[in-house]
Amino acid sequence: ALRTAEQFIYLENQFLWSPEVVDVLAHRLKHPPCDEFRILLVLPIKPANGRDTTRGQLSILAAADDGARRLLATTISAQRGQPDAAVYVHAKIGIVDDIAYQTNMLALNAASTSALMPGPRSSMSTA
Repeated sequence: ALRTAEQFIYLENQFLWSPEVVDVLAHRLKHPPCDEFRILLVLPIKPANGRDTTRGQLSILAAADDGARRLLATTISAQRGQPDAAVYVHAKIGIVDDIAYQTNMLALNAASTSALMPGPRSSMSTA
């Protein structure tokens, strides 16, 4: 699904570890299928582990974007209580164009890479 994305990739996850996933995303950023193509990543501001790996993968994506502003990597904060209280992103959700994917182990690591990168427009839902 990531390889065939035409307009939009949204990934909400606690990690961004997989070099295979990052390679596909970087390729899409370097060779966007259309001018409107965008990638939105929602990640925790302070992951429990893998922070350096995620940071390194984000730097690869930022370099691939090369200032085109097609990539947004962000985190989220609580709306009530402490205004600067970060929300720990633990969801494993992906949206490619208009198709949503969810699984309980989609930590964007090598073990889960095949889930989002099968052949064209494959569906995935494992609980």
